[in-house]
Amino acid sequence: MAAARPLTVSLIGAATDVGASVLGASLGPDALRIAGLAQALRAQGVAVRDCGNLSGPANPWLPPDN
Repeated sequence: MAAARPLTVSLIGAATDVGASVLGASLGPDALRIAGLAQALRAQGVAVRDCGNLSGPANPWLPPDN
């Protein structure tokens, strides 16, 4: 029987306040990083690739970045 390949996940942050009832939702991806999400996954044997955050407008009412 072949050995199982290790699981690899990519973390991709999508920071946005669009649709949120209060400001601050855009801090979610960084808060998960600070809380140790990647370290917790690694402790379970998961390989983690942190791709950073997607870029978007600072003001959710502006058009998308190109």
